[in-house]
Amino acid sequence: MQQIQSSHSNVTAFQAMVHINQHCQFMSIEQKGEKASNSEIKRWLNQGAIHVNSQVINAKDPWPPAIRSLVMFPKSLKRRCTLIWNPDVHIIQIDEQIFEQIKKEAK
Repeated sequence: MQQIQSSHSNVTAFQAMVHINQHCQFMSIEQKGEKASNSEIKRWLNQGAIHVNSQVINAKDPWPPAIRSLVMFPKSLKRRCTLIWNPDVHIIQIDEQIFEQIKKEAK
């Protein structure tokens, strides 16, 4: 399985998920029909509701250098959402400009 490679271990899981949310627009659980807020995403991370590469990731954890899967709400049959990276489908491309933008937005 192909992996997305990144050498930017100084980007936190929270920063990366906020950036992904800008493009995917995760739906809020707290406010039906609205986009998830940054604070809601941080709660999801800190409550173990997001797994990256089959492991729980917290808001302050560094974003992994190689991403194979991202699962949101893995314990919920109703809300579970899985993003898988494979050689045939490129869901997300990570490059230098994206990480520079994430760092600027975090300040």
